[in-house]
Amino acid sequence: MATIKDFNRFGEEIERSLNMREAPVAMKLLYEGDAIPADCYSLYEKTGKHYAMCQAMTLVRRRSKSVYMLKEDHWCLWPLISYGITELEEVDYELLGGNHFYKDRDISHKYFRKEYPRLKSDRKCVGFAMAPLDTCTFEPDMVCIYCSVAQLRTLLMASKYESGLIANSALDTCASCVHGQIPVLNGTAPYNLSIPDPGEYERGLCDENEMIFNVSGDRIEELAQGLASLNRIGFGFGQLNMDMKLDYARPEFYNSMFEKWGLERGELWSPGER
Repeated sequence: MATIKDFNRFGEEIERSLNMREAPVAMKLLYEGDAIPADCYSLYEKTGKHYAMCQAMTLVRRRSKSVYMLKEDHWCLWPLISYGITELEEVDYELLGGNHFYKDRDISHKYFRKEYPRLKSDRKCVGFAMAPLDTCTFEPDMVCIYCSVAQLRTLLMASKYESGLIANSALDTCASCVHGQIPVLNGTAPYNLSIPDPGEYERGLCDENEMIFNVSGDRIEELAQGLASLNRIGFGFGQLNMDMKLDYARPEFYNSMFEKWGLERGELWSPGER
């Protein structure tokens, strides 16, 4: 089983492999009775201001802060609902059900009742702690990686290569945080891609070309290994270069199939050669 130091090392390896300028965000759920990691501070207690979850994520990934968020720290209602930090009454469903960017309000209300992502747990979640993966002092339940499309391509390749799984995607651009995170935490999508919503862009300072790759904590070692494997075979993030070379070298199975179809063989490509 990976130790906290192992997770820190995986964070360093992921950042180095993808030439990242900001840190993967390690997240730990906090349940009733849990101790808060000693190095994490409350945003509201420290600043007297409330934060949306995406804004707190930005402090972690861009400024290397270690924070925790309980009910009183939040300024966005969707994480409070999805993580079960607050409870809803029937009147709340009537108020909130039509606010999910559906033209048809009946569809919106049905979606909110039956499909909206909610944490499934026998324990009461009261919040979560977040810190850069390379310096966190806790074992993460999940890691959120904000990345460019090019970095995402490498993450998708690495996770597929090592695990045999193609990542899931949550393409709802309303409350993208919980759509990307909750399936990972519920165990239905160990790798889950999401698109930053307007709030992430306007208030969480997400670049318009950023994506979010959410990973279950127990898959981080596997992901780091996948990135290392891609580097070994010449498909790492820093090893891909644009080149409009014609009649380029190809693997033997390409040549074999072309020869079978009566087409030309070509120069042979071997793993690790770029």
